[in-house]
Amino acid sequence: MRSAPGGICSIIPNTQSGNTTDQPATQSAGRDLQEHDRRATPAHDAKTISRTYPGRPDWLGGYGQMVTERVPDGWSPYFFTVMFNQLFGRRPAIQQQMLDEVQRIYSTLAPWVNRKPRNASPDKLPLLLGALDLPVHKRKRCSAQLVRCNDGLHFNAVLLVPPRSRLKTSLVDHFEERAQLYRGTKRAVQHIDVRPIVDGHDRTVDYVFKTILKRRIAYDDGVVLLPRARAEL
Repeated sequence: MRSAPGGICSIIPNTQSGNTTDQPATQSAGRDLQEHDRRATPAHDAKTISRTYPGRPDWLGGYGQMVTERVPDGWSPYFFTVMFNQLFGRRPAIQQQMLDEVQRIYSTLAPWVNRKPRNASPDKLPLLLGALDLPVHKRKRCSAQLVRCNDGLHFNAVLLVPPRSRLKTSLVDHFEERAQLYRGTKRAVQHIDVRPIVDGHDRTVDYVFKTILKRRIAYDDGVVLLPRARAEL
């Protein structure tokens, strides 16, 4: 298990193996793929995640429950994708750079939601459930674009904002208005795509973890849950 240094971050160890059933389509949020992205994300194409994985592992069911229990209580769910510019190094180093950037993005967002995130209880902070993801390659030309940077490796998550938040706009508008802030100074992040999840929250959680379920990336190397438990902070 690897953990990004500093900030509010947790990479949760696996306790049970998942299934490897194939799932069609993928999420892409690069600027040159925005049209393809609108057709392929869970928010716009329910068919891409219409089949949940049979025999869902316990950890995946737990993540789904974390989402579905919060939505009726007023939490706002979003499908969150981070695309990266070309990073350098071997695959483990690239993956860690991506996780470091996800941590940085979350740590930047947290004070906008709660004035003192390090003193706040987890139920007053944004909840991020996510994983590194790889595209499902197709023969269509648009899918070939996905492997231009980092062999298509990117990050998907379900991001929930608590009902009591300092944000004065939707999370979509917030990230659009402060795009440069969230891209950071290292120029590792190419684009961040944020979209509201209207329904199918359980299926969206399955979609986020599809590459982990297929064991193309190890659970311990790619799954992120933010924030940590208050005791850990």
